[in-house]
Amino acid sequence: MPSLQKIDCSRFDELYPLLELFDSPLSKDLWKTLFDYQWARSEDYCGYGLFDDGVPVGYLGMLFSQRTIEQQTHHFCNLTSWIVRPDYRSHSLSMMMPIMRLKNHTVTDLSASETVIKLSERLGFKYLDKTVQVLLPLPLGLGQSKAQTLRFYQDDEISDLSLTDSEQRIFEDHRRYSDCHQLVIQVTPNEYCHVLYTVHPDSKLSYCHIQSISNIEVFERYQADIRKCIGRAAGISLIVVDSRFVASLKLPLSVEIPVGSPRIYRSNTLQAAQVDNLYSEYILLGLRSLGIREVLLDTFPAIRQLKHLRPQKSPEPMLKSG
Repeated sequence: MPSLQKIDCSRFDELYPLLELFDSPLSKDLWKTLFDYQWARSEDYCGYGLFDDGVPVGYLGMLFSQRTIEQQTHHFCNLTSWIVRPDYRSHSLSMMMPIMRLKNHTVTDLSASETVIKLSERLGFKYLDKTVQVLLPLPLGLGQSKAQTLRFYQDDEISDLSLTDSEQRIFEDHRRYSDCHQLVIQVTPNEYCHVLYTVHPDSKLSYCHIQSISNIEVFERYQADIRKCIGRAAGISLIVVDSRFVASLKLPLSVEIPVGSPRIYRSNTLQAAQVDNLYSEYILLGLRSLGIREVLLDTFPAIRQLKHLRPQKSPEPMLKSG
């Protein structure tokens, strides 16, 4: 009879053959980041393995983190890389039982398959988002701020700023990941917005994906400046942001589209708009949100012909620390 075991980072090599069944282009070193990620954990394990006579036949990864939201400490668990050998699929549900016992955690699943979503809904999971807002390139001069005090800081430049303890921790925890970039737009020393986004270059359609926004009021006021700054830095002017972050905002030249795979979560303490995509597989693996690229190409058949939506040969440098 198969049994469940907690998995810590020392057992990566034992579980790696299962991860290879995903038929993914991810390297072994990148997969390993799911086991030995470098931010502070609220738990000392990184998932559960399903074993039959000592042989791993299933794995469900769990990325733990601790966040300060509205001056309260919240525990998070991002589910990732759920895989079970076909001949053991009847035991899949048992792997969710430890998740259901995480009473004091907000649990997210950002890349669930349709089958997993249906199962998770029966276990009390709700939708984080079914759509994203696509921020199209802005014409020159549109909405550009004339504020004299406005300042922009990108990636390593942010280390010189005085952020809140919570945002300083977010900056340090995410700066090491190569596909992840950060921007602070500062109005005054005490009024600023910290935006974290990932970059997804592609031969057919490239885009940036905003994963968190710290100050939605500042973001709305200066959204044109932020969009243009990200576009110049990444060499990619198409930007995607999860609809729950910007549901109340008026964003010129934007359109809402469905995502291929809705994101889901389970929480007794937080609403969907309070849950971002940080400390997740999106960051560790540089993952695209499932289906966005395909929906974009279907929605805008001519979009791939637009030169300014493809990565430029020489984008502005984006420094990363090791």
